Amino acid sequence: MGLFFPTNGNDSAYMRFVQSLNDAGFYWSPESRSIAPSTWVYLGVLCGGTPLLPHVRRLSWTIESPQSTSILSLLSPSIESLTISSSSLRRSGLSDDSRREWQSCIRSTLHLISSNAIHISQLTLNSNMEPSSLCLSVSKLQSLRVFTVGKVDIADLHALSQLPNLAELHLTSIQGPIQDFSTQTAIEFSSLRTLHIARHPADNRFCSLPIGPVLQRLRLYGYFTADIRNLRDSCAVWARCFPSMEDLQLRIRALDAARQAVPGPESQSASSALGPLFRLHNLQSLGVIALCLLLTVSDTDIRMATSVWPNLTELSFCDFWTPSQSEEGTAPYLTPSSLVLLETSFPRLQILKLARVKIDLRNTSILSEYPTLNHSLSTLSIEDMFSEDCSLTALFIDRRFLHLQIAQATGADADAGRGETTWDNVQCQLHMVQVARWQHAERTATMRDASSSA
Repeated sequence: MGLFFPTNGNDSAYMRFVQSLNDAGFYWSPESRSIAPSTWVYLGVLCGGTPLLPHVRRLSWTIESPQSTSILSLLSPSIESLTISSSSLRRSGLSDDSRREWQSCIRSTLHLISSNAIHISQLTLNSNMEPSSLCLSVSKLQSLRVFTVGKVDIADLHALSQLPNLAELHLTSIQGPIQDFSTQTAIEFSSLRTLHIARHPADNRFCSLPIGPVLQRLRLYGYFTADIRNLRDSCAVWARCFPSMEDLQLRIRALDAARQAVPGPESQSASSALGPLFRLHNLQSLGVIALCLLLTVSDTDIRMATSVWPNLTELSFCDFWTPSQSEEGTAPYLTPSSLVLLETSFPRLQILKLARVKIDLRNTSILSEYPTLNHSLSTLSIEDMFSEDCSLTALFIDRRFLHLQIAQATGADADAGRGETTWDNVQCQLHMVQVARWQHAERTATMRDASSSA
């Protein structure tokens, strides 16, 4: 929704019109549209202490300067979702005095929000503020369910834990010195179901806080480690502290990628590194992206996973170490038996992403050795596919997963069943197999209808 300003001097009638609007949302960015700060002051006077938009439910606002008070005219008890941005705080070279002024502005704004928009259920703060007491004001928003913020410290977590309805928390990082978290018994999120952290704390004791007794979804987008063996210790902490986990997404990075660029004793199998997670029997979605780490997946790892996670709907092992062609024989890969095991053990699986698969079908007789179970898998992705015959591989996959959604390729290469990678080639062949199967089913149905009506 946008606002226009009258030029006929009938300001009172215009204000009555604006306040009667029932629009759900309002977005304003001073960077894209320039309105003098004095205009907002004037609008505030015309409002006479009442909100400019008393029916607005979603508000997104960019603070242009630390002296700005523009948002005061728009704060309303009707607001349910609020996003506050401060692009200036992202700039490098800000003086200490300027940064302190900005932080004071944000804290004052949050105090006003907690007093005037008390029914907010979703709040996003897009700024680069240092850890401070900013969450003290947020803790007064008793209806808050979703909170997105940048850096926080233990004091902030203590304040946020007082929110009885907070179900989803998004953090950039947790700052401050590592303490004995066992003494922080007052920090307990009784309703928290989802926790996103862009960078995992360096000390696993953070997870020992009673932060997630009912946590179901954990996403760690930056887990950094210098030794892959540390991952197992972290998994043991997550399994112990988050027993209700249903969805776990990890993005793992090596602190020293060059040191782990070749095979060595530091490499580990997925079942060894992630083994403690096998205790999470309610797990429904697991996604692991291991960048620059020697973390491998074999048939044994898949066999162990299928024995402990019967309810999986999504399984992703992506960007795992893939050796050069000269080292191909030194790393394990998944075989057709793993795909069959995944098909038979995970009947609810909808998304499957694998790093390294080799399908060696030397004759078509193997296609009839496995029964077709009409599995409902819709998405299959393989980063590194090894296959001597893409046509037979496509037939094998089609028998396993009849309902795959394959994007239809275009161009001469697609017409010839060719792609840039082996997996691309298999997908081209798979699409042609699906089309042929559908056409055969249609012809069979038509002939059956014709014979029954004769």
